Amino acid sequence: MNEWDLPGGGASPEDRAHRLQRDAGSAPSDNVTQPEPIIKDLGVTMSGLPSFTFSYVNHSGVLMIRSVVPLRIFFGTSLYYTEPQWLMEAFDLDRNANRTFAMNKINKH
Repeated sequence: MNEWDLPGGGASPEDRAHRLQRDAGSAPSDNVTQPEPIIKDLGVTMSGLPSFTFSYVNHSGVLMIRSVVPLRIFFGTSLYYTEPQWLMEAFDLDRNANRTFAMNKINKH
């Protein structure tokens, strides 16, 4: 197993960018710009895992505010989203259960 076998490569986004440049045969540059994070202002749960709050339109069209700890993002289907799309599986802090959210329905709170 090497550094690329672990989720996230076990390193920060900046470290991964430098490794990608190194593996591609170019030296790291101070001119490399990092993409803006999609999710900002992460909170931290009591377990130390990052959490965040967002507004969400569920499969029935109801707007809700959700606070979650993300577990994984994947392309696929779920019980309520039968068309393949980007989904986030997360632990819902208010419902105390795992839930799946369609990424295209997540909005800034």
